[in-house]
Amino acid sequence: MRRFLIGYSGHSYPAIESLRLKGVEFDGYCELQEKKLNPYNLKYLGREELVEFKPEDSIFIAIGDNQLRAKIYNSLKGDVQFFSIIDKTSVVRSELTQAGILVNAGVIIQPGCKIGEGTIINSGAIVEHECTIGRFSHIAPGAVLAGNVEIGEFSLVGINSTILPGIKVGKNCVIGAGSVVTKNLMDNSIVKGNPAR
Repeated sequence: MRRFLIGYSGHSYPAIESLRLKGVEFDGYCELQEKKLNPYNLKYLGREELVEFKPEDSIFIAIGDNQLRAKIYNSLKGDVQFFSIIDKTSVVRSELTQAGILVNAGVIIQPGCKIGEGTIINSGAIVEHECTIGRFSHIAPGAVLAGNVEIGEFSLVGINSTILPGIKVGKNCVIGAGSVVTKNLMDNSIVKGNPAR
């Protein structure tokens, strides 16, 4: 089985390292253009839409932009396989059944959680019991989701933010770094601060 990376910059590095800890390497990467900086000596394949992938090829999309990650994922869905990367230093007590999830180093995911496809959970984030995170969302480093939190698809929870128990965050929301969310957020909300407004 060949494994390929789409996107080769900041978000790809932890993904590459997580696989290397398990003795697995990528066979190459796709990008808009060949990267001058190639710290892992990966083979450049070209733009993903120009590469002839095989149905048995496994792809991981390491792009931080939620909308772009979803667009590429949906354009390739059905033609290739997607896989998830869970760093071996993370503690995952929920079954993650969706594809394309990145769980970075030091993440804690407690029992009863549901994580949507294409979601990034960054270093040191804590996802407490019975949380639901929608498709193609991004939980930034150090963010804390207390129990029974719901995050809508395509949302971004900023660095070191805290979402209190039972809060529902809508789709396409952006929560600024260091915010404390104490009330439910409607779709397309952009909030910051303590309490978040």
